[in-house]
Amino acid sequence: MIGEFIELSNGIESGTSVSIMNSPEIGVKANLSKYKATIVSRNKEVCTIDGSIQKNNYETVARFDSDVYTIKSFGQNNAISQVGSIVDFIGDAIKGENAVNNVLPHIYDSNNNMICSCEMLWSGSGINKFPYIKYIINNTIMYAYELSHDTTDILYCIYNEQNQMVATISRSMNISHGHAKYTIYSCNEEWFKYVSLVAICWAISHFEEDGGAGTFTKKSSGTLIPELLEKYNPSFIDQVKQKEGVQNLHENMSLVSEKIAESKKGSDVKLFKIIAFIVFFVIFFIIGYSFFK
Repeated sequence: MIGEFIELSNGIESGTSVSIMNSPEIGVKANLSKYKATIVSRNKEVCTIDGSIQKNNYETVARFDSDVYTIKSFGQNNAISQVGSIVDFIGDAIKGENAVNNVLPHIYDSNNNMICSCEMLWSGSGINKFPYIKYIINNTIMYAYELSHDTTDILYCIYNEQNQMVATISRSMNISHGHAKYTIYSCNEEWFKYVSLVAICWAISHFEEDGGAGTFTKKSSGTLIPELLEKYNPSFIDQVKQKEGVQNLHENMSLVSEKIAESKKGSDVKLFKIIAFIVFFVIFFIIGYSFFK
């Protein structure tokens, strides 16, 4: 099963403010836009995502046809709990415990029961040591490894308890209108919902890196870790494509094109606000300079 994760609004602040020669502060108030995204598969919208994100603290809601999940980072409800999280983090580090797990995503069902916990693990040794994340969703265990496929794509390879690849999420380093491109390749429908939740967590973790209003290409370096290369099945994506058929490839789904066009409109508005502010700032600076000259 193939799914396209499309960010409609990446939640990046769109405004700023400045002060000139001790004058009162002027500018566009910084508004944190809502994070919105969708997952399209087989030319249908199978999941909608919306919420708020601020650096490592976030809370988003993922709505599937019959299930609703809340994905959030640890201790983000208020400033007091954030301070408590920092204290716990330092305490765990002193005790030698894995404090990083405190800031990994947690997933809750509609009854506020936590149905997913994450743990960062390490494999290999020396220069070949690398981290990976263990996801436990409703007692289903998945292991996710980040692999640089080539200079323009990064893969999030997901394996089951038997060390079999069940899904791959491809993240393109080509950033268009402030959004990266994520494509989900799942071995079957049974895994797709859980893999989609993992894809949301992974995409959100890159939201600042993907953000902005421009279009550009980043470069990634290929991995040199033998263990990761040996685990990776290079024919997995092609097998999923053949199983799904040409009509279900992301480039052939009309709804994907519509949603991408929608995301560009939102980015265009944000870019227009930035340009308008720059023009306003320049004019104000010229007037201010002439007045105090």
